[in-house]
Amino acid sequence: MCALNISSWTDLKEALEAPQDPNTATTTEQERKSHVWSNEDLDPTRKEYRTWTWVHYTSFWLASSFATGTWTTGSAMIALGMPWYASWLAVVVSHIIGAFLLVANGRGPAAYHIGFPVYARASFGMWGSYFAIGSRCVVAAIWFAVNSFYGANFVSICIRCIWPSWNNVPNGIPATEGITTQLIVALLIFWILSMPFIFIHPRNLNWYFVAKSCMVGPACFAVLIWAVVLNGGSIGPSFQVSPKLGDASYYGWLWMSALNSGFGGCSALIVAQADIARYARKPSDQSWSQLITYPVFSALPALFGILVASATSNFWGKAYWNLWDVLSAALDYYEMSPASRGLVFLASFAFAVAILGTNVAANSLPFGSDFAGLFPRWINIRRGQVLCALLTFPLVPWKIVKSAKSLLTFLSGYSILMGPFAAICIVDYFFISRGNLFIRELYVGNADSRYWYWKGWNLRAIAAWVIGVVLPFPGFVATFGTVTVSSGAQQMWNMGYLLSLVMSGVVYYALTIFIPTQTLEKTHKFEELALETDMIIDSVTYAEEGAANLDGLHKRGSLDKI
Repeated sequence: MCALNISSWTDLKEALEAPQDPNTATTTEQERKSHVWSNEDLDPTRKEYRTWTWVHYTSFWLASSFATGTWTTGSAMIALGMPWYASWLAVVVSHIIGAFLLVANGRGPAAYHIGFPVYARASFGMWGSYFAIGSRCVVAAIWFAVNSFYGANFVSICIRCIWPSWNNVPNGIPATEGITTQLIVALLIFWILSMPFIFIHPRNLNWYFVAKSCMVGPACFAVLIWAVVLNGGSIGPSFQVSPKLGDASYYGWLWMSALNSGFGGCSALIVAQADIARYARKPSDQSWSQLITYPVFSALPALFGILVASATSNFWGKAYWNLWDVLSAALDYYEMSPASRGLVFLASFAFAVAILGTNVAANSLPFGSDFAGLFPRWINIRRGQVLCALLTFPLVPWKIVKSAKSLLTFLSGYSILMGPFAAICIVDYFFISRGNLFIRELYVGNADSRYWYWKGWNLRAIAAWVIGVVLPFPGFVATFGTVTVSSGAQQMWNMGYLLSLVMSGVVYYALTIFIPTQTLEKTHKFEELALETDMIIDSVTYAEEGAANLDGLHKRGSLDKI
């Protein structure tokens, strides 16, 4: 008598579909060894591992939004001369739209419990998904490095609060490099502190976001209240004087540029949503909570950043668009008094903790998931996350965020690469597949899979992505000052994310309708196959438990008595 050997989704599929001919079975095993399409982290999330509820998603966005990314975007726009109300409105509008896109792109992964590498196979094809997840890998690695640099600035302030002589440490790095010895050391410390959290599986990180949301929210309010009190109870001239609009068209396109930058702050999160939505207890847990909380929680810190920049610039005569610059200036203003050191330490510590958790969940997790999808035989999510962390220093993030202009260019630039991926996946799931994924075939790497398309590539999706990126790309190149483009190209760049998103989605839908594929679903109701998927996953769990029970009976000798 032998135990049933089913340990993963792949094993279940093979058990259900294995041929009876021993020779054919050997060939299938040889093909499986030639290329692997699954591992434990790529398999659908089992029921007991779906631990994220609406509380955890709410806490995630509270902690993530009340960090420096959204705060800095609004302040940076003020530094570039944008009227305060237009700056804030751009962030608000972009994140309201982003919330709908985020929930829409997380619906399929939440219903079928799969991460982005597997989810992308449905729209891009088995091999074509490598293009999608490979592109996202680059963005996730860069953003992880940038957030690590953000965290390093707060770590440096924490060290200065403890040891005031920290600022007197000799700087042995040339000024042209854009970083100091103190920041390099602080970046190393932040990097080391991040490593233990990388080794915590994402399904178990939900508690962390609840804890840090209780820290970072009060810290943001405290900084705002302090800045207003410092300025004599006033929020400063930015809200008292409205700039004269000499050229309405100019300011209109400037606002579109600000809107594009606002999308830059959430475009990667929209694509990465699949990697946390897969752990939802049920699909609705990642829906309504995020539709409401994400726009609200992102709008508040953006407003706080503008208010603080306005109040401090009125009092000190200089606009600080980075939160760590505000806290550092506060230490200087109060001449490192014990009270200022204690309060600034608490605020800096809260922001560093918030950035650390967000960096792991929103950047290293997608990178790890993507690398697991690229090399499933050798890489799992944890190994991929470690590799992402190792790339932090080679990516020199301090050069990316050295000025407001470079930061906004960076945010806008990578958003036009991410928008088409989200658009294609959303259109494919809701309008082409109608919420029905043949989950078994997402793990079959040959022509037997409906997601094989043309030699593993869905050329419709690739063409739609290229068209979406090509339109705003010349304007993006022009921002580096190396080439000059027409006003039309510049305007398309100002609409970069929305333009790439809409064009890719429309082109993909049109190509699929006029050149239909097997994935064009007309026979099933919306998400009818999601229930079947849950039944199969539960059967895997049941089989595993049965195998474990049989093994236990064998060890105790109980079966010998039967």
